[in-house]
Amino acid sequence: MISPEKLDGLQRGWVNLLAAFGIEPTAAYPPFDRLVAAHSEPHRRYHTLEHLAEMFRVSSRLSRYASDFKAVQFAVWFHDVVYEPTAT
Repeated sequence: MISPEKLDGLQRGWVNLLAAFGIEPTAAYPPFDRLVAAHSEPHRRYHTLEHLAEMFRVSSRLSRYASDFKAVQFAVWFHDVVYEPTAT
């Protein structure tokens, strides 16, 4: 379970990321809620919100090496957003 503070930080990061593309916070919240729901599915053991928070922490430390850090942030958000452990 992720702490409320980390969840707030994830939400701020998402809203700020989308704001860079002219998307208002009110339009950013619904997809954020869907991402949170996906990463909170009960069958997840690793690709959780806690995992995302850690990936954002590490990627921000390495951001100076990225030519497009916004693309990196989207990649973090969407990697394994659809997670079906029984799929072949």
